Formats: sequence, structure tokens, C-alpha cells
Amino acid sequence: MNPSRAPEKGEVLKLGPPASGEVIIAVDPGSTGTAFAAGTQTLLPGAQMPAHKHLDQDEVLFVHKGQGRATLNERVIVVVPGAMLYVPRGAWHGLRNTGTGTLQIAWVSAPPGLEAFFRDLSRAGASPTAQTLQELAQRHRVEFRQAADAPAASNPPHRHRRRRRRRRATPSAAPQGRREKAGGAPPVSLAPPAGQPSRPAAGRQRPPRGRHRRRVREVYMGGRWVRVEGEGPVIAPGTQGPERRNPKPGGDDEPPAVRLSVPL
Repeated sequence: MNPSRAPEKGEVLKLGPPASGEVIIAVDPGSTGTAFAAGTQTLLPGAQMPAHKHLDQDEVLFVHKGQGRATLNERVIVVVPGAMLYVPRGAWHGLRNTGTGTLQIAWVSAPPGLEAFFRDLSRAGASPTAQTLQELAQRHRVEFRQAADAPAASNPPHRHRRRRRRRRATPSAAPQGRREKAGGAPPVSLAPPAGQPSRPAAGRQRPPRGRHRRRVREVYMGGRWVRVEGEGPVIAPGTQGPERRNPKPGGDDEPPAVRLSVPL
């Protein structure tokens, strides 16, 4: 690929995979005499700069557009517009475009030398061979890291797993033969013996959901205390003597002096 020159941009270089995109050399030390080189690089969706390191240059990378994932030694960093990375010489680094649009960065290399590597890489064609890349790396003192030495992601994606709820078997639900074979006690039947009424469950019973709780009171009627539901009066009106105001000698077990009635 032959480089083109745009006066308003600089020298434009086209790169093939894996770093598919283009490089623009904006500051060329060969023509400006500066002690550094600068430019921009654009990566297409899915393209990447494989992890590598420069033995003679320090770099500064500034993300201008898009989003991606950068590698700096053993760290994996998600980069967005405005992110800046300082890459000292000898540090492993790489960049991948993880978005759906182009990823554009600005780069500065000091001392110069990175612009010459980009020129030779663009002349290698759309699909350079591994031998060609190795020759370019040796010529420009660049080392590429093998895939087996790549660091793992610092924040791997979390996968949600659904937990299955185990049902706890009741003693009466297990077969009797299986329990006796395992050496356990036979199942205990919760039903009452024949001829005896079932005993109500102890404790306070909660009313069914969706129904109003009715008021329950206890009154003394027919020689025993009974439970009465409802809001109506229970004790029929009558004349009460002065002795009713005094406490009953026998306590609550003494039958009341007046007649009781329960509204139906």
C-alpha cells in the first residue's frame, strides 16, 4: 500500500489486519527536525494492535473517538474518549476496538522511530506473513508477545446461575419400605386414632388471606365458657343489684348472677 499525503492531515498510511485501519503521521521528525513523532491511528470494528513493546521509544496514547480495551503489562483497561495512557519503553501494550464504530487515538513517540515502523508495516501489504512481521520487529527493535503469555482479563464477566430449590421431604411422604431398609424409624402418622376427635392445632391461627379478621370473645353460658364471634351485645340488659359491683367470691369460675344470651 502506497502512502498518500494530505496537506491538512499529514502522511496517510493504510494498514491491513489485524490492525485494519489507517495511520496519519502528523509530525514527521524527518521534515520538522523535532525530537519526537506524533500522529493518529484509526482501528476498524474488531481490529487490534497485538500486544508488543518498543525497546527504544516512550509512547503516549490518547483516545479521541470510540471505545476499546487496552493492555498495559498485566492490566486490562477499558478505554473511552478522553482516556490517556503513558507507555514507557519496554512495557507490553496493545489495543482492541470493542465498539461498533471506529476507534481513533492520537499517539506521540519519543524519541522518534514509531513513524518509520508504521511506514514499513503499510508497505507489507494487506496480509503480511509472520516472517515479514518478525523481520520488521527486529529492524525497529519491537517485540510481539505470544498469545500464550497474554494476561487474563482483570474483571471477567459475571455469569448469573439459577439455584434450584430442593424440596424437603416430610416423614409421611417417604415410602415405609425405603425408610426401614435404610435403618430409620417407621413413619409416624399424624392422623388421630379412630373414635377420637381431632385436636385443634395449638397456637393462634391466622385468618385466610383476603378476608377480614372477626372479633372473638369468651362468655360464660350453660355452666362453661364459650367463644362468641361478632360485634353485637352478648349480655342481655337487666337489673343488676349492688352486689354485682363487688368482686365475685369464687372469681371468674362463679356463674354470673344475671341471665346470658347470645344473638343468632
